[in-house]
Amino acid sequence: METLNEIISVKALDNTRLQVAFDNGKEGVLDCVDYLAHPYWRKLNDPAFFSLVKVENGMLSWPGDVDMGEDDVYDAIGAQGGFATCSA
Repeated sequence: METLNEIISVKALDNTRLQVAFDNGKEGVLDCVDYLAHPYWRKLNDPAFFSLVKVENGMLSWPGDVDMGEDDVYDAIGAQGGFATCSA
């Protein structure tokens, strides 16, 4: 059985990048630029909307049921350059 790494915090760094921390003590930056061309993520192209990101039920969430699952976010951060250990 695979264990999901629940997201515990998120902060928008700019118009495409998010600082994400997980319950396993890892943190990393997710660059969402590749997602923004897809119709599902189109709303994220608006910087004001993008900055409304929050953690809800362990996932990244925006208004209007736009979300990213914790396993996809964890894998994407790993593929984009990896993780650091949370300092807090």
